[in-house]
Amino acid sequence: MVRFQDSSQVHLQCEVALCRNPCPA
Repeated sequence: MVRFQDSSQVHLQCEVALCRNPCPA
């Protein structure tokens, strides 16, 4: 799991989804 300082909410959603989908950088 990678942290996106530019997108906190996006990272949070990805984490909840177990990073199943590629998170938009």
